[in-house]
This record gives sequence, structure tokens and C-alpha cells, in this order.
Amino acid sequence: MPQTATHLPSLPPLLHTGLLALLNGNVPLTGTATSVLVALSSGDEKGFNVILDPTEKEVAAASSLHVFAWSSRSDLVLAESEGVFEVEEWDEAAEAARDRCIGAAGGVTGDADVEMGDIGGDIAGQSLDGWLRMSVAKEMAATTRWRGEV
Repeated sequence: MPQTATHLPSLPPLLHTGLLALLNGNVPLTGTATSVLVALSSGDEKGFNVILDPTEKEVAAASSLHVFAWSSRSDLVLAESEGVFEVEEWDEAAEAARDRCIGAAGGVTGDADVEMGDIGGDIAGQSLDGWLRMSVAKEMAATTRWRGEV
């Protein structure tokens, strides 16, 4: 069943924008959170496909959409869903989102060199949390370089 107009695709960018604004404003935080949109569509031998960061076309064809946000402490902080799905499908979507947000090991993964302004950069093999930590560390190094501190 194709999805009708939905607000879910806009949630991850809004959550990330808010977090980045807080970080840019030097607001002290005890942790961070990352979020991802997941689409479920009919397919393979399981009877469904899990699609991370789906395109507009994939969103329109999906039987259900899900937004998950995970804290840097591996806690699920947001789970919003729309559409028709089974509990097993939701579990698969949540696990895929967790791996994308905080990594399979539940922490920083990968070592890709990503520029701070390159939000659409190649972060293959790296969790969103890992990318966020590396980006913040690079920005901190650049802004404190004038002090001679690195």
C-alpha cells in the first residue's frame, strides 16, 4: 500500500539540525542523538525490504515508514511509525536504524575523513554518531588552533 503525504521524512533532518545548532552555539550537552528514516516495502524472501534513508519514490511506494533516534548512550529516544507492518518488521527496521545511527557495536565506528561542511559526504562504514563525533572534534581543533591548543 503506497504512503500518502507524511511528515516522517522531515524528522531526521530537523532533529540533526537542532542538535548541530546546539553544538554550534556551544551549549553544554551530556549526550547527542542521531536519527534515520526507514522504509519497509514488499520484497525478498522475508516478504519485505528494509530501506535506510529512502528516496521520495521509495517513500511513496513503502508500506510503512519509521523514524528512529538513538542517543550516544545507545538508548532509543524516538520511534515514530506510519503504515501497515508486523512487529517482526518493526524489529528489523529498529535494528537497521540502530546500526546506522550508533553502529553495530553501539559506538563510534569507521575512520572516514569527512569535512565539517560535507554533510552529504561519504560516510560508508561509519555510524552517524561516529561521523558526528569526528566532525565536532575537527571543528573544535579548527576553532582552538589560534590558541595553540589542539
